[in-house]
Amino acid sequence: MINRIQSFLPAKEAGRTCVLSKSWLHDWSTIPKNHLRFRPPLKLLSTQQLKTYSESINCTLQRWIHTVASGSSLKELYLTISVLESIALPDEIFLGENLETISVKADPYFFLYHSLLMSNNLVIKCVNLRVLELIKVTLSDETLVNLLSTCILLEKINLSNCKGLSRIKVKNLCYLPELEITPGTGDLTSEIYYVPSLHIFKHTLLCDRNNFLSVRKCERISLNG
Repeated sequence: MINRIQSFLPAKEAGRTCVLSKSWLHDWSTIPKNHLRFRPPLKLLSTQQLKTYSESINCTLQRWIHTVASGSSLKELYLTISVLESIALPDEIFLGENLETISVKADPYFFLYHSLLMSNNLVIKCVNLRVLELIKVTLSDETLVNLLSTCILLEKINLSNCKGLSRIKVKNLCYLPELEITPGTGDLTSEIYYVPSLHIFKHTLLCDRNNFLSVRKCERISLNG
């Protein structure tokens, strides 16, 4: 009953319910669906205030992800961050073994030049992941390969305006019907190999950059973009 009540609340409000009684103390961290959004005050902040605000977000993310993302009950994780500096994502964000959906977004209005930073030291245990959405995230080719090779049950992938990628390899994902790729900065090569269930494929080609696309052993593809 407690989880059901908390599931209707934003993550911040759900966390505040821990003060109600001992029964509520840790229940907020076992909600199966969690949506956390960071948004700075609307008024213009000074450089020092922005730095302090970004540091507080980093600290909060580390504590929150460690408590929530590793929980066995969490199935859907939605993280949206709107700040004016690049933010490092915790390495444990892909730790939950029962996670089915992960959506990580940087608010495009605020993130004109910055993004969310994903390290090469991710702890990836979300083998049941079905939906992966990364928007304005900076990550390496190696990190993406490790993610896709671990999460072989993926049914939807959206990689939009991600930095740090020079080659996107999507291969041996037998259950993937939907794939969307929007290149970020720099040249990009996309290789799609042996994705037999793929039938919705959106790939944006930018005329001012060198974008290469290779598709092999895929059936019933509808190209858009």
